[in-house]
Amino acid sequence: MDHPVISVIKWLFLLIGLVVVSASFFSEEEPILLFAIGTAFLFVGFAFSFFRFKQKRDARFLMAQGRLVSATILSVDLDEGLVVNGKCPWVITAQWHDPDLNEIHLFTSKSIWYDPSEFIHDHQVAVRIDPGNPRRYLMDISFLPNHKPALLEWS
Repeated sequence: MDHPVISVIKWLFLLIGLVVVSASFFSEEEPILLFAIGTAFLFVGFAFSFFRFKQKRDARFLMAQGRLVSATILSVDLDEGLVVNGKCPWVITAQWHDPDLNEIHLFTSKSIWYDPSEFIHDHQVAVRIDPGNPRRYLMDISFLPNHKPALLEWS
């Protein structure tokens, strides 16, 4: 959710919702309908904001209390399941073997809007995992251009 288009969409929903809800107070015809439509737009805008807030909170938790593991990079692929403005982002896939439980865990980076292949010089990547739930994780891709450390990036 770090793409600029998503931020514009979030703010548009919030702005349209606010305008329509405000207009409902001055409308003599169908104020309830206008209020309901405006509230729906506000709800969508706040949902985007809540998702972003949750991302920041999870990143802070993982940076403070997450277990640092070194995962082996398996691939760099296009995420064709997500298309924004006709473009698909790239993702890094890595795996880590948990020696305590003898389990393999797969990790996928967040969306990267350029091919990061040429900037990957090591076959390992740092990943912070939730000690109680390894499915909650944060892959450190701050070695890539235009990617700040997680706490700075999500603030």
